[in-house]
Amino acid sequence: APWRGGSLANLSVKFKFKGITAHAAQAPHNGRSALDAVEIMNVGANYLREHVIDSIRMHYVITNGGGRPNVVPGFAESWYFIRGKKAKDAEHVLDRLIKVAQGAAMMTETEMEYKVTDGIYDYIPNQCLTDLVYNNMVFVGCPKTTPEEEEFAKKLCDTLTREERLGVATSFQNDKSIVESYIHKGIVDGDKDKGLAGSTDVGDVSYVIPVAQFAMAAWPVGIASHTWQSCSSAGSNIGFSAMINSAKVLACSAYDVFMDTKIIDEAKIEFDKSLDGQKFKPLV
Repeated sequence: APWRGGSLANLSVKFKFKGITAHAAQAPHNGRSALDAVEIMNVGANYLREHVIDSIRMHYVITNGGGRPNVVPGFAESWYFIRGKKAKDAEHVLDRLIKVAQGAAMMTETEMEYKVTDGIYDYIPNQCLTDLVYNNMVFVGCPKTTPEEEEFAKKLCDTLTREERLGVATSFQNDKSIVESYIHKGIVDGDKDKGLAGSTDVGDVSYVIPVAQFAMAAWPVGIASHTWQSCSSAGSNIGFSAMINSAKVLACSAYDVFMDTKIIDEAKIEFDKSLDGQKFKPLV
């Protein structure tokens, strides 16, 4: 299916806290725990979730929490992702999250510094080019599958419950019956209201030139990305066939653009309207 909807902007930020080490039993009063600061910041961030717009997503891990439990940690670090429908939304929440980190440092008498390590914009789909891609997906058709591939797909699907598969599949379209099959064989047009609940650096490109994207079935219906099941399938002949078909769609779309420059003109008009005067600037 072509991507009619957008994706989420994403800011990747690391927060470092520096405290004072001390023996946790003999002289805890001499220590200033950097780990305490990280944990208090995380608590504050979780309270912040109640007061941000619905599209905001915040995820974090503690990348360094100290070395041994009998030593007050003098250094600790957490890593946050902040996502939003628009980059400005994520930037606004980051400003507030920094204040939470500053408060945690003050409460624990530690020092805090942060660094935005990565930043990517939300994806703006160009519907003119997306129409072109969809037409070529219909023209090229779906990859052919063998009985062996169908059986392999079934085994992967059997590692999940129907409800788990349904939760993934319906994030792209509303047809619940789609999980009755293991490999999707139809060409489905994208839904403008079904954006990608993730982030892609193609978002940056979409703020510079008109862009279209599409997805081809490289793993079974209801299998989530970033899982061993999706990796197993994408590395099999199912994924290889999807890659070949995708290359055909790209080639046909490029041919159409070269042969009809009106497509480019229409795509540029839509692009300018979508940006409404906004200029791209790197988020990092």
